[in-house]
Amino acid sequence: MNVTFNQKSIARNIALALAVGVLTVGCAGNAAKPTPSSTIESSPTDSSQLSEMSKDQVVGTVKTEEVEVNSEKQIEVSETKNNSIVETNPAAPVIDYPEIDISENIQPEKLNFQFGFDKAELSDEDTRIIKMHAKFLVDNPETVLNINGHTDHHGPKVYNEYLSKKRADAVAKILIEEGVQESQLQISALANSEPLLDVENTRNNRRVELKYIEMNMVSSE
Repeated sequence: MNVTFNQKSIARNIALALAVGVLTVGCAGNAAKPTPSSTIESSPTDSSQLSEMSKDQVVGTVKTEEVEVNSEKQIEVSETKNNSIVETNPAAPVIDYPEIDISENIQPEKLNFQFGFDKAELSDEDTRIIKMHAKFLVDNPETVLNINGHTDHHGPKVYNEYLSKKRADAVAKILIEEGVQESQLQISALANSEPLLDVENTRNNRRVELKYIEMNMVSSE
């Protein structure tokens, strides 16, 4: 009787132990199984991909900036090389331009030249200025110069005409000797017919006046 009871107790205890073991294993399995949310958050593949994408983006940005910087450096280097070639090219021809004196093509301001009483000689200073007129006429062959000789009111008219022409011829001679063409000169002997404002101002009336005119004006007349 007692033996039977013990066998039944043992069998019942074993069954309870097995049942408890099965329940324990099931609970442990459920606890270890990952949930979808935890799988997404801790996925090593996704995090590595994101890391690799970030690196690629950074590397790409850096490479783009390097390309732009290198392009700017190449442009600067090419410009520097081009400039150095222009500046230091030994094969470039060296042109020596002649110095141009623009004063040669400027009409002298002085147009009146005075003479002594009953004289037809010019002073050294007046001769120098008349040579400047000659240079201007040579540089401007289309220009014509009127040379008007004058005297004061003293003396007979015939003599004054002779003297006024002699004074005008003295100026024309210097111009021709300096290379002016005779066709550019017109000589007039006006004697005392065109005095200045004061007839008694004999010193200023003993003069030669120069007047420039254009060649086309002469031909139209």
